[in-house]
Amino acid sequence: MAGFTFQALLPNVNAVLIEHALSGVDVAEHPKPSPKEMSMKPTSLFLVAVAASALAVPSVSFASTCAGVWNAGTAYTGGQAASLNTVNYTANWWTQGQSPASNSGGSGSGQPWTSAGACSAGTTPSPTPTPTPTPTPGSTTHLFAPYVDMSLTADQNIVSMQGAAGFKAVTLAFLVSTNGCAVGWGGLGGTLPTDTLANGTTILSQVQALQKAGVQVIVSFGGASGQEPAVNCTSAAQLQALYQSVITRYGVTMLDFDIEGGEQTNDTANALRAQALKGLKAANPKLVVSYTLPVLPTGLTVDGTNILNGVKSAGLALDVLNIMAMDYGGAVASGGMGTDAVDAAQAAEAQLKAAGLTATTVGITPMIGQNDSQGEIFSLSDAQTVLNFASSTTYVSRLSMWSLARDNGGCPGQSYASPSCSGVPQSAYQFVANFGTYGK
Repeated sequence: MAGFTFQALLPNVNAVLIEHALSGVDVAEHPKPSPKEMSMKPTSLFLVAVAASALAVPSVSFASTCAGVWNAGTAYTGGQAASLNTVNYTANWWTQGQSPASNSGGSGSGQPWTSAGACSAGTTPSPTPTPTPTPTPGSTTHLFAPYVDMSLTADQNIVSMQGAAGFKAVTLAFLVSTNGCAVGWGGLGGTLPTDTLANGTTILSQVQALQKAGVQVIVSFGGASGQEPAVNCTSAAQLQALYQSVITRYGVTMLDFDIEGGEQTNDTANALRAQALKGLKAANPKLVVSYTLPVLPTGLTVDGTNILNGVKSAGLALDVLNIMAMDYGGAVASGGMGTDAVDAAQAAEAQLKAAGLTATTVGITPMIGQNDSQGEIFSLSDAQTVLNFASSTTYVSRLSMWSLARDNGGCPGQSYASPSCSGVPQSAYQFVANFGTYGK
């Protein structure tokens, strides 16, 4: 036993006093033992001396027993333990193939493992992972969450904009791939955790202020001009960890994935994303995931339906299919943008059923005012048409719009799309005021 000393076994006064104390004798009143007493009961004195030594032993801490040795082929879920090189680690979320020795960090690091300290060589078997039940989509209610283009200087004081417009949810766009399997805010430059705005504040501080005010914040990846990170990450585990780092940093429970252009046909990236999000939802049961895809008034294109089929094959419980009811092109637009949006939503709902995604709801996102396609103008009356339809339809759960900085009458009659005004006569935030009644 560490700290034990045989000097405690030598006959001495203290040993006799302890003997008296153990036998009920009042030590304070007992006279100093005589030499004769010192030679009495050697066995008893020996035992008492051992007891005294034991009482004097300083506390000694021992390393915990090592958990089962980490295996690159094993999938670990949040809370499960593994050891490597006599160090225990705890999984922060679903992870596979990521060595805890090189992928460990504290809270907010975005790493899939946390070190639990040194452990002794004796090991216990890793717990058998509990089979994951078939996931179901997270809870979604009627939500209006306009997009905010974070690359625009006008959008960089979201807190003030929220105070003026009064929206209760917002979608921040876009996080895009940077430096391989990493992300940063499009237009700002840099890679997270860098998110400093031109006005000196940070997106993190803006998000926290919005959340404190009770605003639901959705973070959107991708967009028409940026790559979604599934294009550059090399494994589902790596991609899941990246998504998790965003959830951890901003404290959000809703993620959106805007998949446009050539990325719609990138089967490898689409499969990797679906697999990563399946694991991410298992690790974050309250997470709500939406896919934002282009449509025509007749619904998704073949590229879009292929993405839905891939979602089904991966077992991903997609919560919302958010359709971009905009920029159809003059050859297919009916001239009534509100009616076209309703037609597209109805077609998308049928396509979800055909893909077997019967629990996935529909979101509708028009481009307010003048669209990129000349002649396509989404008016305030079109907004009312979409609002009436969504409010009376059980499978629609979300409305949005592109974008908040355009919701003003700064350029009435303009025949081309501007990032800073709608091009139609209106008051400030009039589209927000219209759509904001959704679900109330």
